[in-house]
Amino acid sequence: MSEKKQNYTIGSLKVSLDKIKQLGESKAIELELHKKLLTMLAKKELVKLEYTVLKRSLDLRKKMQASFIYKLALPNLEEIAGHTLLRQLLEKNIVTCEAANYVWSKVQAKLSAFGERSAAYLANSDSKRPIVVGFGPAGIFAALLLAEAGLKPIVIERGEAIDKRVKDFQLLQTEGKFNPNSNAQFGEGGAGCFSDGKLGTRIKDDLLSLVLDVLVSFGADKSILWRQNPHVGTDKLRPIIKQIRQHIIALGGEVRFSTKLVDIELEPNLRSITVEKADSTREKIVCTQLILAPGHSARDLYHLLYAKGQKLSAKAFAVGFRIEQKQKAVNLVQYGPDYENLLTELLGPAEYHLACKVDVDGEERRVYTFCMCPGGEVIASASESGALCVNGMSYQERAAENANAAVICAVNSKDFGEDLFAGMNFQAQVEQAAYQMIGSYNAPYMKVCDFVEKSLNQVDKAALFKETDFAENLQVVKADKVLHELCQLDVKPSYLPGVVAKDLSQLYPAIITRALAKGILKLNKQMHCFASSKSNLIAPETRTSAPLRIERDKDSLMAVSAMGLYPCGEGAGYAGGISSAAVDGLKTALKIITNCCEADISELDLM
Repeated sequence: MSEKKQNYTIGSLKVSLDKIKQLGESKAIELELHKKLLTMLAKKELVKLEYTVLKRSLDLRKKMQASFIYKLALPNLEEIAGHTLLRQLLEKNIVTCEAANYVWSKVQAKLSAFGERSAAYLANSDSKRPIVVGFGPAGIFAALLLAEAGLKPIVIERGEAIDKRVKDFQLLQTEGKFNPNSNAQFGEGGAGCFSDGKLGTRIKDDLLSLVLDVLVSFGADKSILWRQNPHVGTDKLRPIIKQIRQHIIALGGEVRFSTKLVDIELEPNLRSITVEKADSTREKIVCTQLILAPGHSARDLYHLLYAKGQKLSAKAFAVGFRIEQKQKAVNLVQYGPDYENLLTELLGPAEYHLACKVDVDGEERRVYTFCMCPGGEVIASASESGALCVNGMSYQERAAENANAAVICAVNSKDFGEDLFAGMNFQAQVEQAAYQMIGSYNAPYMKVCDFVEKSLNQVDKAALFKETDFAENLQVVKADKVLHELCQLDVKPSYLPGVVAKDLSQLYPAIITRALAKGILKLNKQMHCFASSKSNLIAPETRTSAPLRIERDKDSLMAVSAMGLYPCGEGAGYAGGISSAAVDGLKTALKIITNCCEADISELDLM
């Protein structure tokens, strides 16, 4: 892409919550902004200064002096300050110059310019409509961009449309009836439609701003554009995904649900695919541009690609449990004793991200929390009959009484073997063992204290007692009367259709079990309500990321041994979560637009 439009911004603008309570957020921001620029700009100039919030994060390092840290765009700064003064502001690092965010309406206008070339491409007897397999975040955003460029993509999705999918999921929760093709993993929207709708990501990419603006354009709250840890909520994400699908169809695209990819013809380059419909009939579709955007649970697709000679590689993942605490206890620990007097409408339920390293017989293991769901519930997320796994989910309001998170341990080939599919088979074996504990889709659970007691030997306990000052940790909890009372309240398991008490210390190999138990005690020192005597562990958490990567060329994004085949998103091993998968979908679609429309890369300046 060509050079993007620039923004003048000011960061690290600290505004106390007390000041916001007194003046309101807008006035408090203006006051601090004017203080920061007063030495450079006259008061009459400051009055004219405009700003928009780009990012807002919470600073709780001093809980009694909680503040928001803002990053602001100053759209008319150059006009007000003039060239000379603006240069001085930049030289003193009071303001910075950086790329502007993408705006979806402008991107649409840019893409519409490819309409004639797309029509000419599709009119060519040798040219075929691009096909997208998988309608999760990567597939959705890829199909959306292709449709806007006039390429009329065909989407193949093995699961059901979102409304039917929600009904199937509810049947599992209420009656224990499981549909292997329509569940928390498979269907419109992917696994993200049965999660918290988290949009945070560790990747740094300009296209992230486009992902957020697309979601806002289709109905998401505008606050996701600037929140520190943006989330949509599973209840709000579902209608947004449905609207995007309808828009793709209105632009000439197709979305075929209950349609599964069962074969790919490669000679050696892409020639066609074969799909199986709900009535078990099969159809061969000729294609030369195929985006493979599976979720991380499409295990049969990995086997198909391997049989077709495609290069796959094993990648790291982690396993463990879901842990539940009282959300009120988490609020108290994270926000401090005065949390109920803070601006709860701005703060929302507290979150946490914890990590530590533990030693198990001389081997270091990382134990950490993942995909924390404030005010949420633990859900069934299996995708295969006779197997069980769990995940976390929150609605937009995050109003449930429990908090939950995955507490997981990184695993490697020492745990399951060197074979390419060994990690994936290990996941499946754990999920089958969990199901067999009960023989239904009820989940096995265990109180945290019981799991730790059963999992650690006497040497472990003696070392940890000294290392984590667990007695001191307990004294801290007891010293805070309110926190102590909250930690003594029973945490009712939120998982449906139900839970059954089982010994979870036998589910994983001993080294993983001991690592998790040691890690839980260490993490409890970081957040004193993390592992109270009433906290639950619900098993198993195994689908943290794809166990395999479909290898692709870093420049063309095509599979290394098949022209026209584009592995994409989380299931292909190139993303981890909604936002990063959506970005990968956008990048892959841009490659196809470049190829099909014979466009120069400079023409794909989407600003």
